[in-house]
Amino acid sequence: IAEVAAHEVEEALRRVHSMKGLCGNIGAGMLAEMARELESAIKENQVELDAHLARVDAELAVVLAGIKDAFSLH
Repeated sequence: IAEVAAHEVEEALRRVHSMKGLCGNIGAGMLAEMARELESAIKENQVELDAHLARVDAELAVVLAGIKDAFSLH
């Protein structure tokens, strides 16, 4: 979330919260949980924010690949 780096915390929180809900709606439970953890990390201004971002990014790639495969979007 580039907004965190730019100190736009409220916008970052809004986007992560939206992502968390969307992931829950589409059944991407692991990514939803990671988004919840990232949201908490942002709120708590945790120093390991980069690690949370990296995990979310990696899992998002997995979810997007699964969606592409499911709908044959190559």
